[in-house]
Amino acid sequence: MLWRLHLKPSPTPPNTHLQVVDYCFKNNVAGIGWPVEKFPSSVTEYQELAKKRYDSKPSSVNFALRPVIGEYIWARDRVGQYYLGKIMSDWYYSDNQDHLDLDIPNQRKCNWLIIGNEQNVPGKIVASFRARRTFQSIATSSHDSAMEEFSAWRFNNMG
Repeated sequence: MLWRLHLKPSPTPPNTHLQVVDYCFKNNVAGIGWPVEKFPSSVTEYQELAKKRYDSKPSSVNFALRPVIGEYIWARDRVGQYYLGKIMSDWYYSDNQDHLDLDIPNQRKCNWLIIGNEQNVPGKIVASFRARRTFQSIATSSHDSAMEEFSAWRFNNMG
C-alpha cells in the first residue's frame, strides 16, 4: 500500500508549520495531530478516545491502524516541496509537550528523503494531494502497482 500525508498541523504559537516539517524530517518521524485527553495504552484505546473527543473518526485513526512497516508515504509541505518516506515503526502516541505543541502526538518512525518540487513526482502522486483528508492511501490496484514500484525505486536509489 502507498500513503499520502498532508502536512497540515496546527502548532501552538510561536511554533510554525515550518518548524513542524523540520522536526519531522530531522527526527525521522511521520506525525499527525488529533490529541486526546489522556495517554492511550493502545491503538484501540486511542480510537475510542478520539471518537469521543472529535465525534468522528479522524485521519489519525487510519494513520495508527493501517500502514505497515516498510510501506512508503508521500508528503508535501506548504511551499510545494515533496518528501518520500519509508515507514519504520508501528504507531505510537507521544504526550511529550513539544510534540503536543507541534500538533504531532500520533507518530511513526519514518526515514525521509527530499524529492523536490512536483516536476520530480509522478502526476498520480501529485493528484493525490487534491483530496482534503490529512492521511489516506494512494489508490492503486493489483493490476497497476507502478506508483508503489516507482516509490520503492526512488527511495532505494536516492538514499
